[in-house]
Amino acid sequence: MKNKNYYYSLIFGVLMMSFTIDKFSKISKTTTFKAPFFKVNKSTFYNLLNIDEINLKNYKKILVYDNYFAFFYSTVFYSINKLNNNFLDNIIKSTIPLHIILDLLENYVLQLIINNFIKNKKVKNNKLFFGISAIKWSLALFHSSISIYSIYKIIK
Repeated sequence: MKNKNYYYSLIFGVLMMSFTIDKFSKISKTTTFKAPFFKVNKSTFYNLLNIDEINLKNYKKILVYDNYFAFFYSTVFYSINKLNNNFLDNIIKSTIPLHIILDLLENYVLQLIINNFIKNKKVKNNKLFFGISAIKWSLALFHSSISIYSIYKIIK
């Protein structure tokens, strides 16, 4: 079997993503907070954050698992690309680590925003969060597109 180890990595990544998504699902039942993706306005952030503290603390638990999720989906992206004979390999080698770093930063900044709001009911770092999120989600779209193309090429 061609590239057997990458198949194992792919299976591992998919299984761990499934485990993490299951954790997201269970924890999300304990909070009504939804992250303010693609929102930059302070009042929008304020309105989303202006819920009871337990909801916000429960959402922070999702962010912990989201940090793990970054490594698992990156394993999947990388494995699929390797199975497609390193399509755009030089670009993928640099953008996947960047994607992980941005995801971790996005979670960290959102935790800072939540902690600051719990402490003094003020919104800080909303523009930073927006900038990091926009770049990270652009990379997610790029990597997902490359993965779909690679799956097509592998099956073909």
